[in-house]
Amino acid sequence: MKKIGFYFLVILLVSCFSCKKKDQRPNTDENSNTTPAALAPFKIKIDGSEYSSTTLTIQHNSGYITIETEVGTGLKVGISIADSINVGTYSINSNSAFKVTHTDDNYATLFTSTSGSVTIVSHDKVNRKISGTYSCLLSRINPASTKVINAAEFNVSYPL
Repeated sequence: MKKIGFYFLVILLVSCFSCKKKDQRPNTDENSNTTPAALAPFKIKIDGSEYSSTTLTIQHNSGYITIETEVGTGLKVGISIADSINVGTYSINSNSAFKVTHTDDNYATLFTSTSGSVTIVSHDKVNRKISGTYSCLLSRINPASTKVINAAEFNVSYPL
């Protein structure tokens, strides 16, 4: 009888420890079935020249996530993303949930996005993390000028 109790105890302990499983699900939002690629916190190409952020400010106000960065002396880029945006690819236009601004003269003049596309790779709304890539055309009215942004990426956490 003692042997049966001992074997029962051994089987019980083995089954308890062998059933423990580590959660290995990727950190994605509810609309994505893929693990997001590791993107830089903020990287961008403006007219073919590559920049990384030297400062990064992230705000969350009135339903928008705003990322502002300085990528060089007097070169600043800002992106605004609706906090309700889901994983997917979107067109950038005057009515889109994603906007880009850029200044190369410390806000004496301002370029704004007029066309392009953004791909939201992941958006974890619970833990407030968002990542994606984008490319767009920026226009300035006075003096008239355009710039092309491509190979741009962001991967940030944002406040409440």
